[in-house]
Amino acid sequence: MKHGVPLLLVNIFSLILSIVLLFWGVTHVFGLEVGPLLATSAAASVILGLALQDTLGNLFAGISLQVDRNFEIGDWLEIVSGIQKTTGQVREITWRSTTLVGFSDELITLPNRFMANATISNYSPPENPIVRRQIFRLAYGENIEHAKQILERTVAGIGEIRGIPAPWAYVSDTTEHWIEVKIIYFIDNYGSQFNIGDKVYVRGVEALRAAGLKLARQTIELSDTKPV
Repeated sequence: MKHGVPLLLVNIFSLILSIVLLFWGVTHVFGLEVGPLLATSAAASVILGLALQDTLGNLFAGISLQVDRNFEIGDWLEIVSGIQKTTGQVREITWRSTTLVGFSDELITLPNRFMANATISNYSPPENPIVRRQIFRLAYGENIEHAKQILERTVAGIGEIRGIPAPWAYVSDTTEHWIEVKIIYFIDNYGSQFNIGDKVYVRGVEALRAAGLKLARQTIELSDTKPV
């Protein structure tokens, strides 16, 4: 699909050409007049067109999707239509539907008309790295600059994370109990984001503890005031 004419258009053109050649052969070889036959079948064609409205809608939507080439087989897509959100990797694009593979290897089949009317985010173009983030909460009073350096160095050492742009950490929030440090990093494979995020968190925590930096504990504040 990345080069040349989309396969769906080739199949449709082949079908139309076959029908034209069939009519030509019937007319010139057998001497039959197909004009009156086509005229008398106009009503049947209208009825057939109404019955195949959804099918034709999916067909032309599929043609539009392949001509536009906003996504291709192997791309990771996030598809939003109203309150419905679907995420998966494109496995197949046919004349009727688009098939995705979800994070749990489940097959998701979406009609092409639905795809054409939805908002689609493509997370696969190589020139646009995917940004992700992870939060670490340190105990109040810890050396924040040292913690930021440790996190940036640790995350940069994970093979699936891009070196350019380099990971960077900053203080995103603070309270009297903890200081929140957020690490920003960039990846190429959208489908591996959860595995990579797990590595970032586990290795980050291990590196902070190895450096003698304490993580904040979860605190619950209770109030002795009674509701009126």
